[in-house]
Formats: sequence, structure tokens, C-alpha cells
Amino acid sequence: MRSRNGSVVDAALEAIPTRDLLARLGSDRVLERPRPAYLRRRSDWHWAEFTAGGRAVHVGYNVTLGNIKQFALEVEALANSPRIGLVVLDLRHNGGGDNRTYGPLLESLKRLGNEKRLAVLTSRATFSAAIQLVVELERDTQAVFVGEPTGGSPNQYGDATTVELANSGLNASVVTVAWKTAGESDERLTREPDIPVPHNSTAFFAGTTPRSTQRWQRSHDSASGATGATKAHLSARTPATGSLRPGGT
Repeated sequence: MRSRNGSVVDAALEAIPTRDLLARLGSDRVLERPRPAYLRRRSDWHWAEFTAGGRAVHVGYNVTLGNIKQFALEVEALANSPRIGLVVLDLRHNGGGDNRTYGPLLESLKRLGNEKRLAVLTSRATFSAAIQLVVELERDTQAVFVGEPTGGSPNQYGDATTVELANSGLNASVVTVAWKTAGESDERLTREPDIPVPHNSTAFFAGTTPRSTQRWQRSHDSASGATGATKAHLSARTPATGSLRPGGT
């Protein structure tokens, strides 16, 4: 190393665990800083909690696996309170799984959609079986999609099987099913959000939600529905195309 006076100094550096380094730097509090639920609970397969002062239910669905029948009923029970005006399904961390498993949650959301407003949060990581859930929500509910374009297309290839290549001995994953969940004529490469909210590293490392998401969340009042410009987005959507029309009820 070169010192401030220009002389060259040899130094041996001791390797220590990252946590010990942070402790020496007094950064323990950084590891424990408050984080929004979608970051704090991204290792959970699924979760649900009240938000917006108890006027909305935030449902995290991070992997499309497992028996979620009981969880779906719990979501319905939380959201059936008259005080709840909005149900938010968070698919931002859902990279897929098994498309045979999300049925109970889909049915619960369809029932809730008859009485509550539905919003679906998507990101570049929303993929595979999670896209098929997105397509069915788009088709069967009046949900509004918020966030980033999905990482996968509404129609996709899947159900890969492993094949050993004869000459090299290497394994290759080969898809076996062309899923046309969105219909034969749907050529979209992604599901674009109705309300774009880009992710940014500043919010992520600060442990907060993007400011545009915060403004969108604050714009909701379950007593009177959405207000201002957001009302046009939330009021009525054409499920087949995802386009929005102002007004509606």
C-alpha cells in the first residue's frame, strides 16, 4: 500500500467473517433495520398481514408449491372484515413451481374480488407457474397489476425433463409442454403492469419500498375506494386485454 506521504508499506490482511467486520464497524443496526414485509419475509413460502392502518391485507406468495388450501382460507378470513377495502397479492419474489397448487388461493381471491378491490404486485422475477396465476387473475377478476413487467410470458414452455446427451454425457433440460394458458393467439412476451412502479437499488438497500409504491399505497382509502388518478386505474379493467377504462363502479 502507498501511505499518505508517498512511501510504500507492506501489510498482511487478516480474513475475518463479514458479521465480525460489521460488528467492528458498529453496523449491527444495519442488519436489524426495519424492512417492508416483502423483503423481510421473502424466505417464507407464503404469508399475510394487515397493512395501510388495517384497511388492506397484504398477501405474500413467494413460491407456487405446497398445499395452500388452509392458507387461502386464512386469507379470506383476514380480508372478510368490513374494514378491509383492498387485498394485495404480492408475486414479486415468485419464480414459479407447480401450477397445480395455486388453485385454492385463486378461488379465494375470486370470491374476495366480488366485494373487495384486488391488486397484484409483479416484478422481473415473477415467472413460470406464477405467470399462469397472473393470467388466470387477469381473466377471472378485476385485479389491477402494479410494479414491473413479469419475467415470463403469459404463454410459455415448461415441465422440463432431464435428458443425458449421448456423446458428451452432459445433462440437458428439455421442456415437454407448451402452456397456452392465455390462449393460442396471445403473443405477449410479458404481462405489462397497469401501474408501472420500477424497482431501484436505493429503496432496496435502504430497506424501504420504492417511493412510487408508497404514494400508490397512500392513495387508497378503503372507506371510499381509490381517489384521484388512481381511481381511474382501480375502477374498471378489461380482463382480456389488461387495458384500463376510466369511470366504472
